[in-house]
Amino acid sequence: SPTANQLAPYGYAATKVADREVTLTGASKYLNVTRLETIKINYAGKSVLWTFDTLGTAAFPISQVIPGTDGITVYVAENPASQGG
Repeated sequence: SPTANQLAPYGYAATKVADREVTLTGASKYLNVTRLETIKINYAGKSVLWTFDTLGTAAFPISQVIPGTDGITVYVAENPASQGG
């Protein structure tokens, strides 16, 4: 049966090293990520390490992951490594 991480619609808190680090501010409107990418997200003096293991690539509000980040949308691009070809 699927794990809790596999069932999480927006990904999950990570324990591995981040692929990159971003700082969001009140002026931020969007965050572009790649599916399966792990990002250290800094916002309002706090940090979250998050793996965007999403099903599909629909955009979603980052507030689903980090409370208080209203108005910022995450856009998920498909990971090129997982595309057939």
